[in-house]
Amino acid sequence: MVLLIFWPKLVITWLNFQMSNILHLGQVCLREAMSRQEKKGTRITHGDKYLKVLLVQCAWAATRTKDTYLRSKYDRLVGRRGKKRALVAIGHKILIAAYHILQDKVAYKELGAEYLHEIKKEKQIKRHIQLLKEMGVDVEIKKEVA
Repeated sequence: MVLLIFWPKLVITWLNFQMSNILHLGQVCLREAMSRQEKKGTRITHGDKYLKVLLVQCAWAATRTKDTYLRSKYDRLVGRRGKKRALVAIGHKILIAAYHILQDKVAYKELGAEYLHEIKKEKQIKRHIQLLKEMGVDVEIKKEVA
């Protein structure tokens, strides 16, 4: 829990406020290879190996907390990508969050575990309404107030 609270400070300390190099130093995004319209993930790109270790450790700590955005994102990725690739993806999310925290000078805002579920729900509703309209059905939406 302590590591999760202080991960922005750890990343900031490591980067020494080098804003122009922050994304190049980290480079923990997975490269993609294309084969007949099929995306296949490969190895992560080169970057600062110590920062990568720090980000993956922070990602590991973030995925062990309850009711957080990073935990829910990890849970969604594990099934498709596997544990290690999901950890790298969460480390990349942490790096991007740290970049925006530094650039915009704002505090970290926890989105919560239900954030991804709500987005998925809204997208499904939009998609189903569009499909019904294509079939010629008139749809009226009434949101339930809880």
